[in-house]
Amino acid sequence: MTPLASLDCEWPRETGHTGGHPGDAKHCAVRRWTASADATVSVSGLLAHGAKEGDGVRGRIVSGRDGELGSWIVQAGKAETKLAKLDVKKGDTIDFVVDSRASINSD
Repeated sequence: MTPLASLDCEWPRETGHTGGHPGDAKHCAVRRWTASADATVSVSGLLAHGAKEGDGVRGRIVSGRDGELGSWIVQAGKAETKLAKLDVKKGDTIDFVVDSRASINSD
């Protein structure tokens, strides 16, 4: 994987293991998980937007096989992101995607 510092772009920007800036309309922050075996999994997390300014962020969970599984928008708050039961096959990918929506201000 190519380190972000070596890419010719400013986005996304990580500010530690719990946050960052998702970037502009052309650059979403994405984390990918790949299933190592057939299984049933659950996914849970917390999507947060801590600033009063800006129009918030959108978080999505996207399956490489089934498409978008969930979408959440948060502005100056938090939302639990949870999928209780998800069947995956070995090699399936699940992407966790965050974007800035219309404006990059304070996201």
